[in-house]
Amino acid sequence: MKDIIFVLDRAHGKDVPGKSSKDGKFQEWKSSEAIIQKLIKGLDKLRIPYENIVTGEIEPGLEERVIRANEAVKGCKYPVFISLHHNGHDTISTARGSEIYVNRSATKESKAIANIVAKNLKKDFPEMPWRTEWPNRLEREANFTVIAGTKKVKPSYHGVLLEFGFMTNEKDLELLRTPAVIKRYVDSLLYSITEICTHFKVGDFKPEVNIKSKSK
Repeated sequence: MKDIIFVLDRAHGKDVPGKSSKDGKFQEWKSSEAIIQKLIKGLDKLRIPYENIVTGEIEPGLEERVIRANEAVKGCKYPVFISLHHNGHDTISTARGSEIYVNRSATKESKAIANIVAKNLKKDFPEMPWRTEWPNRLEREANFTVIAGTKKVKPSYHGVLLEFGFMTNEKDLELLRTPAVIKRYVDSLLYSITEICTHFKVGDFKPEVNIKSKSK
């Protein structure tokens, strides 16, 4: 039995309309795919188990993503699902910042995972606002299919959906197009993953890779 596994869920396929910057040059699925590939390299170094459930360019369907994730986490004690996105707004170009979601009936473990990721991103990206729903909570709630499931299929994992920056905001978009920013984002996520492992008391992965200490 695997003690822990991280299921990586890429943003919408290239056939899903509207998932890009206003000029169409920055595409969410491409950025999410590149970020996941960088994450995979870090997870390999850390020897942390993972499963990448969306590898083709075409959208497999949201319910299919849940099915794939459930299959990937079978027999795992601590299944963690992380869906990586960039936000967008059709009309309001001033909307910016990052946010993380759990479903409306989220497990306490999902909320703990969301808070670990949110705290690190807030600290690592002071130049990008953190968007909240309540003044005393870092996570937001929404019944997105990949973290809430459907009537036919329910998740067998603790899931979060992360929106890192707005593709439709010029300030955020400049950050998303900057390689050094994306590297910092990946490093922050990797550090959060090691902290999630610590939270579940699974392994000691941090000494095996050079991840910046967040205590400084």
